Amino acid sequence: MLQELHINNFSIIDDASVEFGKGFNVITGETGAGKSIIINALSLSLGERAASEYVRSGEKEALVESLFEISQKKLSKSVNEAIKDLGVNIDEGLILKRIISSQGKNRAYINNSMANVQTLSDMSVHMQALEEL
Repeated sequence: MLQELHINNFSIIDDASVEFGKGFNVITGETGAGKSIIINALSLSLGERAASEYVRSGEKEALVESLFEISQKKLSKSVNEAIKDLGVNIDEGLILKRIISSQGKNRAYINNSMANVQTLSDMSVHMQALEEL
């Protein structure tokens, strides 16, 4: 379950954190309020393609972090093995982080360990399998 999303220097957002509760969460607001920016930031943390245009004007880099609570008890054996194969320890949750440079370079992290974007994307696929349990 997504617990928190932190966004810094992303598009028009200077610095924002959104906390999510258990159950159904809704993001509402008027046109232009930034709902799609929040969704884009979350997608970026899950391994979507990054672009330097995401970096807020005048800033060197943007940061997007998402914190997920994952119950070990709900993991199927195959999902557990796949996550282990990625070298990720999810005992205390999962933090996915992307840093996008205005120069077009970006870095990805899983639980504060460097990862490539493909591994980040693979991890999000395994997380979708968790949600289906």
